[in-house]
Amino acid sequence: MARFSTGDAYFFQDPAATRVLAPLGNGGLEEAWLVETWTGRGNQLWHTLIGNGRRVLSEELRTANENYRVFPEHPLTVIGGATVGTPETVIAGPAIGGAASPNGWISSNGRTAGVQAQFRLSGNNADAYLDRDANNAPDASGTIISNGEFTAAANLAIAPTAAPNQQVAIQNLFYSVNLIHDKLYGHGFNEAAGNFQENNLGRGGVGNDSVLAEAQDGGGTNNANFSTPADGSRPRMQMYLWTRTSPNRDGDVDSDIVFHEYGHGLTWRMIGSMSGCMSGAIGEGASDVLAILMNNDDVVGEYSYNSPNGIRRYRYTNYPLRYNNLSGNSVHANGELFAAILWRAKEKFAAAGKPIDALWNHFVNGMNYTPSAPKYEQMRDGIVQAAGGATGGPASEGCLLYKAFAEFGVGSGASGRCTNGGRWTVTATTNVPAGCQ
Repeated sequence: MARFSTGDAYFFQDPAATRVLAPLGNGGLEEAWLVETWTGRGNQLWHTLIGNGRRVLSEELRTANENYRVFPEHPLTVIGGATVGTPETVIAGPAIGGAASPNGWISSNGRTAGVQAQFRLSGNNADAYLDRDANNAPDASGTIISNGEFTAAANLAIAPTAAPNQQVAIQNLFYSVNLIHDKLYGHGFNEAAGNFQENNLGRGGVGNDSVLAEAQDGGGTNNANFSTPADGSRPRMQMYLWTRTSPNRDGDVDSDIVFHEYGHGLTWRMIGSMSGCMSGAIGEGASDVLAILMNNDDVVGEYSYNSPNGIRRYRYTNYPLRYNNLSGNSVHANGELFAAILWRAKEKFAAAGKPIDALWNHFVNGMNYTPSAPKYEQMRDGIVQAAGGATGGPASEGCLLYKAFAEFGVGSGASGRCTNGGRWTVTATTNVPAGCQ
């Protein structure tokens, strides 16, 4: 590599040229120069590949310039006499070169090859678009946006299907899907674990499976869903409008709903067989865990559902039910227990001065030690094993986790099963191993 001094402060770092071999379309190679320029003002880092005859073979801007105007949790609103939510805020995209998204969120790896528009944003991790006609394909993309400014402002006094609000829906949905991708990547849901990326960049697993995120899908209301095929096939997230208020509310701007749906992809890829009476309930609870930990909020979906307790029966702080209370065949109701346990674990970690990122690590890594179609006690054992087991003393992270499960009846000797008809048989205990007492 050779560097060239310009003698002024225009460049942050002297331009450099490196002799390389560049691949050609016919499978051959050509000697070329990779030229790097990095400006001081504006922080623009370019990699330009120059071939024979000074031909520009490719150019890549390696500085993330995009901005997103989003509601980090959900729009500010008054529910049950309390003001909840977050103001609309402009947030920059990630820097190029990070571990989770090395080429950024709007890289050319996306299904639109880097072309972004009002109603469709696409990158390596997600392809977000409108699907108002419910045909499972993108609606018209609208005007091309080439400056990376995805900053349309919401007008919540009018219908979410008005054009400005539809652009806001795409901005928020794309942002939230990428945000949870990067968060989970840092805690172990990577290429080898079967995560969702169009190009796996040679880091294991199978690509071709960025999330198809369908905003304002016309196929339903007051709900959302996430279908997870095997690694190498694209999952599909369908986000709906919610009709409990006038004007209607849009699940695309409620990150609780987005994070929850993405959680189904996490557990299906890392554990598997997350359907049925008990494992289906655990899958719902684990999806709530993503929402409550990401937003540090013990309520899920309060904006969309227009209720201070959200879409669940109780808040997760001081959750009143226990393992032996599970009954019926509602996977959502029976899954609340799992989210309540992890929320209690978060409280225990905070009280003990343990980092919440450690809880994230154990939660995700524990799925590597959990059998498919798991029961509650198997989820407990997997997460505790990921934390080093329950023998490190009462204040160890493994013991804190075990105690959280035991408080809700999933202690030593607990067991549960249920039939497809919804009949539960549970032995609940609050016992913990001797090393945690």
